[in-house]
Amino acid sequence: MIKLKIINLWYTFVQLCSAPFEIFIMKYFYINVHRPQSFDLPQGVLFIANHQSRVDPFLIIYSIGFKNFINVLPTRFPITAEYMSRPLIKHILTSFGGYNIGANSIERMKKLLYTRDILRRKGSILLFPEGRINKTGKIDCSSFKDGAAILFYENTPIVFVRLTGFSDFSWRTRTGADKRVITYSEVILEGTPEEKLEKMQEFYR
Repeated sequence: MIKLKIINLWYTFVQLCSAPFEIFIMKYFYINVHRPQSFDLPQGVLFIANHQSRVDPFLIIYSIGFKNFINVLPTRFPITAEYMSRPLIKHILTSFGGYNIGANSIERMKKLLYTRDILRRKGSILLFPEGRINKTGKIDCSSFKDGAAILFYENTPIVFVRLTGFSDFSWRTRTGADKRVITYSEVILEGTPEEKLEKMQEFYR
């Protein structure tokens, strides 16, 4: 338990230290953020988002507002085994709270249970259901059904996130605020797994 607290403190420290850099990115690229009028996040949130660029995890967490950002620290996020097989990238992403989702079905199931355990300890998770970058901006909700059967049973606040216009994200490309948008759903606190999955499908439709 003490070791776990130390690790979480480290993730919190790293994410806090990187906040100014992420704020710079938000301003530099004119990113427009849409949040519900009443958007107060409790501790331990499951973020579910589509995936368009390599910087998505950071942009999503730093765009929720400062108070919410503090409430959900540290936020962990699973990463594909392909990225975690690269030593330098693995070291950087692990420092920020990333963890390997597994290379095969058995490993992925174990890490899904690990993810559930983090949520049960009131930790926050950012999850990309498709497990890969999808530049279309759409999300295949059917790819999340197996995981939803476990995670949606948990009594965990859920927020859906939709990214638009990040498929061409690069340092040389700056566009207007109407081009790159991050949209958050309301906080979902109640419902059966089936109802939560239906809300997810409606949000990304």
